[in-house]
Amino acid sequence: MRLVQPLLFCTVIVWGTSILQADEIKLGDKAPDFEVTNMDGKTVKLSDWVGKKKLVVVFSRAHWCPFCMGQLKDLSKHYDDITKAGGEVIVVFREERDGVKGLKKSQQAASSEFPLLLDLGAKATPEYSTTGFTTYIIGKDGTVETILSGKKTNRPKAEAIIAALND
Repeated sequence: MRLVQPLLFCTVIVWGTSILQADEIKLGDKAPDFEVTNMDGKTVKLSDWVGKKKLVVVFSRAHWCPFCMGQLKDLSKHYDDITKAGGEVIVVFREERDGVKGLKKSQQAASSEFPLLLDLGAKATPEYSTTGFTTYIIGKDGTVETILSGKKTNRPKAEAIIAALND
């Protein structure tokens, strides 16, 4: 019995993970709409931006994460280049327990001009970035055109985003 319980637990975890990953968005999929909180504490939707420009959707953790802040600063530094390439950036924070106050800390630290949004616990965006570090480029028609995978310590850089926007 001692061996059966850990094996059963591992089986459930592996099975559950594969189910979650099976639902993750793929190239060519219509990007699922979602509602999150903006820096004014108001609810906004992904569809508020879709159709205007190509949309760069970045997922991040919180202001206390050095890798998240590094990516945010990189995006801020190259924001003009991203917009010249036809893109608009939104960043969705999923672990920002300080809420809107934490978003404001992030915006101030990175001097970001683009929207920072809050989806605590990924409740509104479960289909997106199950690893938490993927960046999506959504076309004006609402389909996923590019998926840039990332890791905790190695997030998609602005240079790669600009290159994808120019393809």
